[in-house]
Amino acid sequence: MARLDARRLARHSVVVVLVAGAALALLQAASASPITAPLPEPARGDRSRPGVDARSSRPLDTALDAAIDGAVGWLERAMEDAWAADAAALIAYLARVFDEPRLRALAQSALARADAAVAARQGLTRPFYRLIDPGARASADEVRGVVGLTGSVTAQALHCDRLPLAPDFWPALQRLASGGGYASTHAVLASVWLQENGCEVDARRLAVSRDEAVRKLVELLDGATAPTDLRAEALAMLNYAGQPALAGARHVAALLDVQRDDGGWALAVDRDASHPHTTALALWVLLEARHPQRTRAPMISRPVGN
Repeated sequence: MARLDARRLARHSVVVVLVAGAALALLQAASASPITAPLPEPARGDRSRPGVDARSSRPLDTALDAAIDGAVGWLERAMEDAWAADAAALIAYLARVFDEPRLRALAQSALARADAAVAARQGLTRPFYRLIDPGARASADEVRGVVGLTGSVTAQALHCDRLPLAPDFWPALQRLASGGGYASTHAVLASVWLQENGCEVDARRLAVSRDEAVRKLVELLDGATAPTDLRAEALAMLNYAGQPALAGARHVAALLDVQRDDGGWALAVDRDASHPHTTALALWVLLEARHPQRTRAPMISRPVGN
C-alpha cells in the first residue's frame, strides 16, 4: 500500500499496507445487501504455489525463509532511524495473520513509534489513523474531506461500518478500479475493507469493480515496466483478496530476484536504497507464499463502536 495520506493517495491516484487483491469471491446478490460473512477462503488446492509440487517445494521454502528473515531484519534496523506509519499498520496486520514471534515484536515496536505525532508529521490524516488505532474515530466531514479519488474511496470504505457511503461512491469505486496501477490496487483494498467491516453494499457493483481491478492488476504483472513497489503491492492485494493463484510462483521468484543484499527492497530496481513500504509489501507477499494455509484476519483488528 502506498502511503495512506491524502497527498500521496491523491498523487498516486495508487496503498498498503496495508493489505492484497484480485477477484474477491463473487457475491451473487443483484442489489444492495449487508455482507457479514468473512471473505471465503479459496479451495485448498487453490492456495498452492503454481508450478511447485511437494517434491520441489523444499528448495523454494528454503529461499523464502531466507528472504523473509532478511526482510524482517532490515525492517528491524530501519526503525532505528525512521518508521513510516503506513508500514507500521501493515506490519501489525501481518503479525496478526502469520503470528510469528519476530513479526509480533516488530509490530509492537512499529506501533509504539507510529503515534499521533508521527502520523501527523507524515501526513497521515485522521480517517486513516484507524489503521494504526482501531478505536480512532473520524467525522463524516473529515472522511468527505479526504482529497483525491483514491483517498476518498478508501477512507469511506475504512469507515463504512459507522458512516454511510456517499451517493457517488460506486461510480467512484468503478473509476478507481479502471485506473490501473496504484488506483486498481486501492480499489481492491477498498472492496475488501467494505466486506471486512461488515458494511451494507451493492454486491453486484462491488463484484464488477473488483473484477475490473483484478484484470488491471493481472495486466500489470504480465508487463515488464512497473516498478518494484507497484508490483509488490499488486501481488499483496491479490493475496489479500484471496486469489493467490493470480500471484503465481514466477512473480514471487521475480520479487526474490530483486531483494537487496541488506534484506530490503527498493522502490524500483534503479533506486539505491531499500524502502520500508516496498519491503513491508514484499514481506507480505513472501509470507503468503511460504504459508499458503494461513488464517484470515481483518486489517482493522477490532470493531469500532458506532
